[in-house]
Amino acid sequence: GDTGAQALGALKDSTALHTLHLNVYNNEVADAGAQALATLKDSTALHALSLDLKNNDVGDAGAQTLATLKECKSLHTLNLSIAHNQIGDAGAQALATLKDSNTLHTLDLHLAYNKVGDAGAHALGMLKDSARLHILTLYLVANQVGAAGAQSLALLKHSILLHTLNLHIAHNHIGNAGAQALAMLKDSITLHTLNLNLRNNKIGDAGAQALAALKGSTTLHTLSLNFDNNQIGDAGA
Repeated sequence: GDTGAQALGALKDSTALHTLHLNVYNNEVADAGAQALATLKDSTALHALSLDLKNNDVGDAGAQTLATLKECKSLHTLNLSIAHNQIGDAGAQALATLKDSNTLHTLDLHLAYNKVGDAGAHALGMLKDSARLHILTLYLVANQVGAAGAQSLALLKHSILLHTLNLHIAHNHIGNAGAQALAMLKDSITLHTLNLNLRNNKIGDAGAQALAALKGSTTLHTLSLNFDNNQIGDAGA
């Protein structure tokens, strides 16, 4: 629980530790525990951090605290696994401020099975403004993202550094309009690797046809599209 997480936060005091992976999956970590783990931002040596907090009770308050990891002056790689934690738009909006880090170039946010909607997705789309980020993975599986949220995520096309983007938006409801918006990622001038997991999103032929326009990208060399359990027929294929 939180007491154990508070003890683990003391790892920040190591002067040699540069890579840390903490797995506290399915414990009883709540806001206080998240606050303690966020003190890892005070490490002077840590450059790669992975926190697996899936299936706890971190909530929006805990997510807001974890967002302060952006203040770590040495951290360049961050993986936050906080699926199944009752996180909504407020938590996603806080995590989007990780864009303000002066050092992060690789970011994985695992927010599956939470309550993130279009407002949270809009905030995450603002990660485009990061001055360092070049690899981004967003797991938003089984949240409440609709077409408007997909349109916001498509704004990542405006990033000036991002070259690898993994968007896992399965089990939402972006529909054809959302798929059409995501097709605009073809306009990115930096993106060379794109993975779109769009399973179970009520996407039909029109959405598939729109995403086929990714062929027009002048930079993409690796593309993965997952359309399992949608409504695509012969015209879309």
